[in-house]
Amino acid sequence: MKKKEEYNFSIVSENSVINGDFISESNLRVDGKIKGNVVVLGRIVIGKKGFVEGDITSNELDVEGGIKGNVKVEKKIFLAPTAKIIGNIRTSKIVIEEGASFTGNCEMIDLSEDSQTEIKKEMKDLIY
Repeated sequence: MKKKEEYNFSIVSENSVINGDFISESNLRVDGKIKGNVVVLGRIVIGKKGFVEGDITSNELDVEGGIKGNVKVEKKIFLAPTAKIIGNIRTSKIVIEEGASFTGNCEMIDLSEDSQTEIKKEMKDLIY
């Protein structure tokens, strides 16, 4: 059984646009567009029609849509066949399905030790 927190998502719905940074301690689903940096302590899901133009920092990331910006993920990035990323990736694990497009550099590192502290610091820097 999944924990209650795994079902708690903020949603940027299709035909919606956010101009500015998005910061959350829970999860995020993007089916619209975000023009700004995204920092989420939980999981981010970018749907097929979703697009983020900005840097992303999160615990987990599933991409079916597009990203134009750098990505830092503590646990795992999953790129579906429809995913398109232009930017650099830093993560400890990555899954790229056939058909996904990735243009940039990928650095495989162990982010687990201090990543939550690092992500919280980034959130604080963006808020204040």
